[in-house]
Amino acid sequence: MRTFVVLLFVLCSCLSELQVFQSRDNDKKPIFLETTQRVSESQVEEQRDLLQELRAIVAQQSTKLNEMGANMEELKRDLLQELRAIVAQQSTKLNEMGANMEEQRVLLQELRAIVAQQSTKLNEMGANMEEQRVLLQELRAIVAQQSTKLNEMGANMEEQRDLLQELRAIVAQQSTKLNEMGATVEELKRENRERPKVAFSASLSESKGPNSDDGILVYKHVFNNIDSEDGGSNGVTLKLDAGDEVYTRLMAGYYIFDDNNHHSTFTGFLLFT
Repeated sequence: MRTFVVLLFVLCSCLSELQVFQSRDNDKKPIFLETTQRVSESQVEEQRDLLQELRAIVAQQSTKLNEMGANMEELKRDLLQELRAIVAQQSTKLNEMGANMEEQRVLLQELRAIVAQQSTKLNEMGANMEEQRVLLQELRAIVAQQSTKLNEMGANMEEQRDLLQELRAIVAQQSTKLNEMGATVEELKRENRERPKVAFSASLSESKGPNSDDGILVYKHVFNNIDSEDGGSNGVTLKLDAGDEVYTRLMAGYYIFDDNNHHSTFTGFLLFT
């Protein structure tokens, strides 16, 4: 818009210079002045119509540019710079041509062509803006889906947080129980250290059988004895509880092998007192 205001100012200046030039030669060439004034008025009228048309076109373009908003601001600046460059060139030509209004009309026609090209570009940009609007709607739908998923994830996180609190409570209980068990184990270890250590192992030291009747196997070769809790006799008895006894018998017709390597043994351990 400012570009065409400058152009209008240049045209008015040229017309003023033409009128001053005509006033200087008024006494010498009255007939030529009258003819020139009529031609100038016709040309000015024509230029005024052209400028009005250009103003209408520029007003429409300005409305479209305002609707495009901030996204078209950079392009508008580029277009204004191009128009300023064109107007600067046109101003230079107008200063050189002076009163030659025919060339100014040609220049305005060129400006019309430029404006038409700009209108085409604006239409293309409008189509691009429509595509961007559709894309924006798709992006909004995607964002809505993601928001729903985030809400679901938030609910899951809340459930996990509750579960984690429950697990922490369980772990705390288990930790308390483990501490109690640890204390119990330490107490058992202490009691076990205070108990007497009793263990023994005995072997047959020779093979037995087969016999016609069942017989008690006597493990009389003692090769390991702690605290002297066993004796060599015709049998080995391990006391489990009060009144409990353990016997080892060889069934009739069976054979058991043993030698100095102690293949057949009987072993007992004192665990509790």
